[in-house]
Amino acid sequence: MIIRHKSELKNWFLDLFSGNYYESYFSKLYKIGEVHVKIGLPTHYINAAFNFVRRFIVEKIDEEVQDRNERNLYVSSIGKLLDINLDVLTLAYREEELIKYGALSKYAKILFIFAKRFSEIIDFAILGALVIVALFVFVLFGYDIYKVLFNIIPF
Repeated sequence: MIIRHKSELKNWFLDLFSGNYYESYFSKLYKIGEVHVKIGLPTHYINAAFNFVRRFIVEKIDEEVQDRNERNLYVSSIGKLLDINLDVLTLAYREEELIKYGALSKYAKILFIFAKRFSEIIDFAILGALVIVALFVFVLFGYDIYKVLFNIIPF
């Protein structure tokens, strides 16, 4: 399984730099995304892997290209290319979410929307409470500094 995965990664890497970005290339990427959805691989693993690949390639470009302008062009190009690949891979995840949402009954959708809005309200309330607490902490800290500076602290 691991050997097969390494082989597939090697093939993807070779395809990535082949310059042949036809429909078959993107279809293959989408199928890879579907497999990831099917096995239940969370999207953050894919994002982390792409981040690793991006850093690796940029390090190699830094080692090989001395001219700063040329280096920046290569880094920009590879960034765009990896972003397109990542977008196609994660498209399968987005479509799976849409299918799940579309399969919900009318009442389940209403409940889902209510839960989402309620969650946003609670998040906003928690954020507001944290802001108020932070303000009180700053005021209390300032008051303590004031007491120290003017010797108001009783002994």
